[in-house]
Amino acid sequence: MKKSVFASAIALVALVAPAAAVAGSMDAPAPTPSPAVAEPISDWSGAYAGLILGTGDSTTDFDGFRLTLDHGIYGAFAGYSHDMGDIVLSAEISYERVSVDSFEDLDRYDLVVRAGYDLGQVQPYVSLGVARLELPDTPAEPGVSIGIGADLKVSEKFTLGAEYRYSEFNDEYLGMSDWSMSAGSLLIRGAYHF
Repeated sequence: MKKSVFASAIALVALVAPAAAVAGSMDAPAPTPSPAVAEPISDWSGAYAGLILGTGDSTTDFDGFRLTLDHGIYGAFAGYSHDMGDIVLSAEISYERVSVDSFEDLDRYDLVVRAGYDLGQVQPYVSLGVARLELPDTPAEPGVSIGIGADLKVSEKFTLGAEYRYSEFNDEYLGMSDWSMSAGSLLIRGAYHF
């Protein structure tokens, strides 16, 4: 009888052992690490150049007379940005051809500094600078320019932006009495970053 109990126990172990070997370990399987998704690194540093297209209006006051005219703008710009983490500082120069209703086209040059905030793909900014307006048959007129805008990275090399710019030219800068001109412009900008 001892032999039959012992033989039965061995037979039971022989039947259960292959099933346990096929089932594997009783421990939970090791987790498979999923690949980490890296956040895109945003860096606005470097040189850039692009084109401007815009519209706006200007108001000229001269000796009690006021004239308001619409204008269209097209031109080009180039600059350099330095990304310092959250803050982006830029210096930029631009040339624009200004088409004013019923007048000859004017040439305008701006030299501005910009301070922006790095939000990754978007950079809102403010700008401050000097402007030079070349009127027909008169010396070039100096002025000041301030702006607010934002650029959007379409890719690492291309940005699209929008800016509102206010400019003022007056007798304080020109030495002319009772003359001033102000202009507000809405600009669309496209740039290539080198």
